[in-house]
Amino acid sequence: MKDKRITLNRAVKCYKPCRIREGDERYKDSMEFFKKYGFHYEEVWSLDGEAAYFILTRLVQLRKVGCGCPGSFARGTERSEWDASDADFKRWETQLDKMIRGFYLYCTIDFPDAKEQKIIDKALKLFAEHFHGLWD
Repeated sequence: MKDKRITLNRAVKCYKPCRIREGDERYKDSMEFFKKYGFHYEEVWSLDGEAAYFILTRLVQLRKVGCGCPGSFARGTERSEWDASDADFKRWETQLDKMIRGFYLYCTIDFPDAKEQKIIDKALKLFAEHFHGLWD
């Protein structure tokens, strides 16, 4: 990946969700399931990919429109996200970029090499670490 920034358009196009196509004998059942439960039952055939894609697209949008950062990024014991400095916001954006890059690789590479796997693992770790800070 030559350019560092992954745009929302690029993220949306990087993954093909599991869907039964019209004409397949299971199509009607899939659509009825979707109407009742809000997701297609075939999404569990690649739940990891579906979840990674869901997270990726929303992380990209959060980075684009986000105007805050988690309070943990505001250095000092008495500061909150409202007191965050420009450096704090930059550190948060860097963490989001790392998560986005890892989830993008997860969605686009079937068999990652060691370097790519390290990026993916870091992204998953950061996502878990900052799960409660993913808001705007």
